[in-house]
Amino acid sequence: MKHLIVIWAVLFMAGQALAQCPGGVCPIPQQPGRRPQQPNVPAVAVAASVKVVVHGRGADSGGSGTHLGSGIILTNRHVAGRLGCPADVTFASGQQFHGTVIIICGYSDMAAIYAPGAVGQPNVEIASAMVPVGSDVFSAGYPRNAGRRLTQKRGTLKGGARVEWGLSNTLAMHCSAGDSGSGIFNSDGQLVGVLWGGYGGETLCCAYRDTKRFIEEECFRHGRQPGQAPPSPSGPSAPPPIIARPNPQPESQALLAKIDALAAAIAAIKMQPGPPGPMGPAGPAGTVGLAGREGPAGPAGPPGKDANASAIAVNRLAAALARIDALENRLVPLPQPSPSAPTRMRVVPAQQ
Repeated sequence: MKHLIVIWAVLFMAGQALAQCPGGVCPIPQQPGRRPQQPNVPAVAVAASVKVVVHGRGADSGGSGTHLGSGIILTNRHVAGRLGCPADVTFASGQQFHGTVIIICGYSDMAAIYAPGAVGQPNVEIASAMVPVGSDVFSAGYPRNAGRRLTQKRGTLKGGARVEWGLSNTLAMHCSAGDSGSGIFNSDGQLVGVLWGGYGGETLCCAYRDTKRFIEEECFRHGRQPGQAPPSPSGPSAPPPIIARPNPQPESQALLAKIDALAAAIAAIKMQPGPPGPMGPAGPAGTVGLAGREGPAGPAGPPGKDANASAIAVNRLAAALARIDALENRLVPLPQPSPSAPTRMRVVPAQQ
């Protein structure tokens, strides 16, 4: 009986539910699909983003970059390679210009290419401040997995990370090979960093303060005017060539000349040899030489006490014998005595 009551209750509730659906058939609820978030990269940033190809390194190096104005392209040091390398830059419009690597940053992964034909092309400016953590950031690059076509990206600033040359900013953004050198922009299309690598869905870019310093102190400090031929590659004893912001103020010319002279003097001092180093430690002791040959025997020493006494005795004996010989030579024979008289000899003195 209880089973019948339960079955009846289930059928009643199902009937009520079917009554609410048109035609007695209810559609299966569908999970609303999430549309991918559109990057919406500011148009000025897209127009100023370029594809970079550097020649003369055995194999061409490909990456991305950003036009800062006056024909100066900002990219990565590991993309640019070395001073004097020829390079081609292509804008989103399809216009391509030839340039040369003219500046290599010494404190971050940045470099500059000068393409005189790019003067007048769309460019961006450096932001006055870094965006807060959690803010949206944008990028436009030319990755290899997209056939080196312009690809727009949107991400979020997560914070900072310490790397071998200092600090970098970390972004919640995916990047690929070929994106190196891409600009990182705020919502107004102003530059806040330069993408240089990434891993695990995170992107790393040069810190804002280093990017601002490199642009203001190196790329646009002093030097030649737009449209002039790019400088020849610098040697190891000379500082890298510097590009100038066009039309420097007249009152700055004298100061810039002094700065140039000071930089040349510093470069010359660096090339002078330093003072001699301290004396090294003493060497090890030499080996002992071979023993010399045995020398000749020394003279005989004085006679001993006993030998001296014997010599004296011998000398005395010889003297005595000599005296005896002398005495014998003085003996004179006496007249023959008579047979009755006893025979005697006497000693007489020898005739003088």
